[in-house]
Amino acid sequence: MHIVATLSSLLVCWPLFLAAQTNPAASKDDGPALKFEVVSIKRNTTTLNGNRSINRAPGGDLNATNATLRLLLRIAYDVRDYQIANAPGWAGSDGFDIVGKVDRSEGKPEGADWSPANVARLASRMRTMLMERFGLAAHKETREGPVFNLVIAKGGPKLAASTGDGPPESSFNLTRLKCKNITIQDFATMLLQSRMERTVLDKTGLTGKYDFQMDFAPDVTASNGADVNTSGLPAAPSFVTALQEQLGLRLESARGPVETLVIDQVQPPTGN
Repeated sequence: MHIVATLSSLLVCWPLFLAAQTNPAASKDDGPALKFEVVSIKRNTTTLNGNRSINRAPGGDLNATNATLRLLLRIAYDVRDYQIANAPGWAGSDGFDIVGKVDRSEGKPEGADWSPANVARLASRMRTMLMERFGLAAHKETREGPVFNLVIAKGGPKLAASTGDGPPESSFNLTRLKCKNITIQDFATMLLQSRMERTVLDKTGLTGKYDFQMDFAPDVTASNGADVNTSGLPAAPSFVTALQEQLGLRLESARGPVETLVIDQVQPPTGN
């Protein structure tokens, strides 16, 4: 699977990353940290269009092109940009080409899929790489900050209860979002947070699983700053308006707890 960072934030929804015991910003419940056997890091000087990609190759190897420190932190610690504090200016501008090779003697070769276990191993190796090559020291803490409360809009919710017992499903592009067998809690924390780039707290009180679809206008600009061509697309409300009109849900600005990755120290990566 290949992740391109310049897609709209809605299009990238990572599973919950498990953290490694040996890192102060990680979970205490996991095993020892993993690492890549060999890591090559070079400053990117050829990618001029702003594209940044992370690719997990079969076997667990890492291939990154023009990846910034912020992008690496997002994947290694399962956070978003607004959850990263004290990052230096170059963390969002300097891109690096990274190849990480896994020691095949560690055990059974890892598959190419992005299962939670494989994602956890990739994240653990990336955290070790960041500590060893970027001199990263970080910790997680909960801070008060701007959040959105997801509440029921006037007129009530417009959601259809799921009729199947299958796993949650979602598909989305620049103008449509479809969900099946999803709880509103997961909708808030997995999808809305990515779209809104802010912590979203479910205050609806809805506890069931639902099927629904939203149609909305695309963002005027992509995450790389380029204009989005909207010619030929049907007229549609903004994402926030569609949320209220089509699903009967509303976002309210508030202050609340925000899990934050605090950078204690970091430096440009050491050479190969």
